Amino acid sequence: WQSRFLNKYLGLEIPRGTLEAGTGAGKTRAAIMCMYAWYHQHPDGVVVFYIPAHLMPQTTAVMRSWMLSYARFGGGYKEALKGKKVYIVSYTSIHTFKAANVIEGRHSMFIMDECHRVAAKQTMKHFDEEFQGDACLMLSATPTRSDGIQPMTILNAPIVFDLPLIEGIRQSRTEQDSLDF
Repeated sequence: WQSRFLNKYLGLEIPRGTLEAGTGAGKTRAAIMCMYAWYHQHPDGVVVFYIPAHLMPQTTAVMRSWMLSYARFGGGYKEALKGKKVYIVSYTSIHTFKAANVIEGRHSMFIMDECHRVAAKQTMKHFDEEFQGDACLMLSATPTRSDGIQPMTILNAPIVFDLPLIEGIRQSRTEQDSLDF
């Protein structure tokens, strides 16, 4: 299913969209596939992967399994930021990361895991027009919030792929999986 999603995402006129798929279905893998495509088109590009702080260990484990170099920022981490191609930034550290100006002047792709959390008032105030990236990929099992705020609308990233929970788990879990979240 990740390949079907990737083809759909790459076929968008403007690379902005939301992937809705159940927990454990492989959204992070799909995001990494998009990252590789982004690098192919923009060798000077940078990817900022926004996540809730509690997902820092899980996300970095997936990045390591794909042998990607990254810098972590937030959730207890504050690594050297200059010169990286991938930044993993906790939602609670967006304002500090933004102030560091490490992505200024570079093509940028923003990936937001658990995007329903992006719409929180404290988080949204840091996403002005200049800080939404040239490309945006939002990930969530539940992108629609109960308070009526729609992060997909705010960040102009409509749902472009919706994977039913059972289908995603069935297709994503194999005996070769070394990471089990």
